Amino acid sequence: MAVSLSDEGMAELTWTEFVSRLPSDKYPELIQYLKERRLYVNEPVSAAEED
Repeated sequence: MAVSLSDEGMAELTWTEFVSRLPSDKYPELIQYLKERRLYVNEPVSAAEED
């Protein structure tokens, strides 16, 4: 990805976008690794302030 994107494009790339661009048929071990560590899906987290 670093070769195909500009510096600005890399800086603006989110983790979700990065992971979604990984071809699962080309990197099945990496996808499995990320899933096992809960890094494959990056859902927004809402945080509440503690009292």
